[in-house]
Amino acid sequence: SNQLKKDLARATRLSLMMGYFVPPVSLRRAIGKIARRGEVQLVLPALTDVPISRLAAWHTFSRLLRDGCEIYEYQPRPLHAKLIVLDDVVCVGSSNLDIRSLHLNFEMMLRIRDAALAAQALKLIENDIRLSVQITKEDYQRDMGLWQRIVRKASYMFLNRFDYIISSKFVE
Repeated sequence: SNQLKKDLARATRLSLMMGYFVPPVSLRRAIGKIARRGEVQLVLPALTDVPISRLAAWHTFSRLLRDGCEIYEYQPRPLHAKLIVLDDVVCVGSSNLDIRSLHLNFEMMLRIRDAALAAQALKLIENDIRLSVQITKEDYQRDMGLWQRIVRKASYMFLNRFDYIISSKFVE
């Protein structure tokens, strides 16, 4: 987690595929900073076995889109990949970018600094972008009535705060 924060702080390009994307505010800010100084591509699932996670992810899109992130929803099937490419660093493993994975679950991420491997990983992500639909600012605005904002914010709060608090009681 500390190394990921360091990598995010220096990166000029971020591409990721993530099954569950409910990043805490600090990670959203770090991702936004990368987009403002470079390029960010997020490939997230359109289909999921945990529908509340998609609602929560959409809650984060407004700021990320404003910062210049490209957001794609992978269409063919649920996406369980966990792949992050930060410049010449590749992170792959079992961790999602959510509070549960980062602080509660027993997760493993392998971090490899290798430009050739990063280029291959980017090709994988680009292939999946071809099977995805881009979420634009206009798409986001069109689908953001008051009820949707409430449901998405509540979903985010549940997964980012309450789920963690409740689940952490069972781990202790």
